Amino acid sequence: MMSSCSWSGLTYDQTPCKYFHVSIIWQQHQILTTKRKLDKLKNYVHEKTVDIDNFRQTSDRVFDHLQKLEAPLKELKENVYRLQLSHSSGMSKVKLEFPRFSGTQEPAEWLDRVAQFFKYSSTLEGQRVPLASFYLEGEANQWLQWLQRSYKQDGGEITWDIFKKELVSRFDPGIETDFGEALSRVKQTGSLKDYRKEFERLSNRVEDCPTKELIGTFMGGLKEAIAEEVRMSNPNTLLKTVEMARTREVKLSGKTPFF
Repeated sequence: MMSSCSWSGLTYDQTPCKYFHVSIIWQQHQILTTKRKLDKLKNYVHEKTVDIDNFRQTSDRVFDHLQKLEAPLKELKENVYRLQLSHSSGMSKVKLEFPRFSGTQEPAEWLDRVAQFFKYSSTLEGQRVPLASFYLEGEANQWLQWLQRSYKQDGGEITWDIFKKELVSRFDPGIETDFGEALSRVKQTGSLKDYRKEFERLSNRVEDCPTKELIGTFMGGLKEAIAEEVRMSNPNTLLKTVEMARTREVKLSGKTPFF
C-alpha cells in the first residue's frame, strides 16, 4: 500500500516526494562539488598569476641589473682596448734605428738592414720609399732628388723595387742587379763556406723564390763530387741540402765532422 503525504491540504503519493528530495540533495552535492572545483581552479589561477607576477618582477630586476652592468662592461671593454693599444705601442716604442746611407757604404748590406727594419716594424709597401728617403744623406740624398724629379717628369712612380734596383745601379754599378740571374750562375770554386756565403747573399735579394727552385740552384752550383751524393739523397728543404753538402765535404776532406 502506497503511503501518502499532504501539502496544502492535498494528498500525494509519498514516492515522488522521496525522489524529489533525493534529487535536490544530489543537485546540492553537485553544486558543492562544482564550487569546490571552481575554488581550486580559482586558487590555481591565482597561484599562476602570482608566479607570473613574480617572474615578471624577477625579469625586471634582472633587466635593471643588466642595464646597470652595461656601463661598467663598456668601460671595461674600452680599458682592455686601451691596454692592447698600449701594449702594441709599447712594442713599437722599442728603439729601432733606421740605418742611414750616404753612398759610401755597401748598398746591398744597407738594403739588407732596411729590409729587417721593414719586417720588424711591418712597414707597408707604399711607405718604404718615403721612409727611406729621410735617411739618405749627402750624395745619396742628391741622387734621390734627381731620381724623383726624373720619374715625375716621365709620369712614373718610384716603387720600392725600383728604388732598390736604381740604388744598387747608382752606388755599386759593378754588382749584378738581376740577383736571380746572378744566383743561377754562382758556382762553388773553393770551400763550401765561401760558396754558401755568396749563395746566401744573392738569395736574400731574390724575393718569392720557391724552396724547390732554391734547392735545385744550390745543388747545381756545388762541386760535382759533393752534388752527386746530395742529389741522390733528394733533400726536401734547403737546410737539409746545405747540411748534406757540408757532411759530404767533410767526408771528402778526411776530417772528423764536428756537430
